[in-house]
Amino acid sequence: MREELEGMTTPPDSSPPRLLRAEQAARYRGILEDVVAAIRPPNRDASVAHGLAGCALLDHHEERTYGSRAAGERATGLLNRAMDIVATTRVGSSLYGGAVGVAWVVSHVEANLGVEGSGAVGAVDDLVLEMLSAES
Repeated sequence: MREELEGMTTPPDSSPPRLLRAEQAARYRGILEDVVAAIRPPNRDASVAHGLAGCALLDHHEERTYGSRAAGERATGLLNRAMDIVATTRVGSSLYGGAVGVAWVVSHVEANLGVEGSGAVGAVDDLVLEMLSAES
């Protein structure tokens, strides 16, 4: 996935519709940036709930909404770190706290960028099947 996502940005025609006037959007964007900065502690797990994948999802949608290349680059870096954690550390299989959530974010970002499946989701599928087999 790294190679597919590096340097890619969201196509302009996939931006969500504008619901706010420009001055309202600027005000709310500032608030959103403050909230995102406040919830981004330096050390995070891989999860969607309070980890790297969740922050990557926020950054990805900031890129889609505002065209921020920096946010897109952060999203890619965070997702790569989350996938590294899933690949090298024992994590749960839940949507919000484990490997399934990381795979969902990868799939969501790939779909939004028009990237063909990188195989990361299939690798997580295999990991989850292995976890379920071990629990039986």
